[in-house]
Amino acid sequence: MNTYKKRVIGALLILILCGTNITALAWSKSAKDATSETLQKSLTDLIPSKDNVYNLGSSEMRWKSINIGENSLSFIDKINGHNVTLGVEGGRLVVRNAGALQLGFLQFTATGIEALDPTADITIGNVGDRGLLRTARGIKYPDGSIQTSATSFIAGPTGPTGPSGRKGEKGDTGMSGGPQGFQGIQGEKGDKGEKGDQGPAGPSGLTGFTEKIVCLATADRTMRLGTCTELGILGVNVTILIK
Repeated sequence: MNTYKKRVIGALLILILCGTNITALAWSKSAKDATSETLQKSLTDLIPSKDNVYNLGSSEMRWKSINIGENSLSFIDKINGHNVTLGVEGGRLVVRNAGALQLGFLQFTATGIEALDPTADITIGNVGDRGLLRTARGIKYPDGSIQTSATSFIAGPTGPTGPSGRKGEKGDTGMSGGPQGFQGIQGEKGDKGEKGDQGPAGPSGLTGFTEKIVCLATADRTMRLGTCTELGILGVNVTILIK
C-alpha cells in the first residue's frame, strides 16, 4: 500500500470518528493514474463500491487487531453459496449454517466427532496424561450394547449363531482315582429264608468227639456257638470237635 493510499484511509477513519457525513471518497491508484476507486460510507458503514473485489489489508500490510461488537463475522460458502456466520454467544464460539467444523482430519458435527480418514484412530489425551475420560452416562457400542460402569453391561440383541469350530485334539489322560474307600456299615438283618433240603449224611465222627459249629465273627474276631446265619451276624462258620 503506497503512502498516498495510507493517507486517504487515515483521513477517512478520522472523518468517520468525528461523525462527518461522507457519501463517497475517491483516490487514484497512483499519482499518474487517472482511474479512481470509490469507498462508500452510509451513516457509519464502510461499504466497497464493488462486491467481493477489495481486500482489507494484505499479507505485507496487515491490520493489528479487529474489534467486533455483538454481531458475527459472515462468510459465503464457496461450494453451496450459503451464508455462514461466526459469533460468540454466552461465552460459546458459535458457527451457524455450517454442517461441520473441521480441525485437521477431525470434523465436529452436530451429533459427534468424525474422522476424514476412516482408518485413522481418534486419540483423546496424550501419553503420560494423568487425567481420566469422563462420560455423562455411559458408552454405546455399534452392536447396541451399553456400558455404564467397568463391570455392568446392558446387553444388546443376540446375534446369529456362528459356525461350529473344528474338533480339538485329544487331551492328556487324567490322574488315577484315590485309594479304596472305607467299608460301609452293616446292613439290616434280612428275613429268614425257607428251610432247605436235608443234606447227605456226613462221615462218621471220631469216637469220643462231638462236632460243633461256631461262628467266627468278623467284627470282633470272637467265636460264638451256632451258625452265623442263626446268630444273624457277619462271619465265617467253623466246625470244631469237642471231647
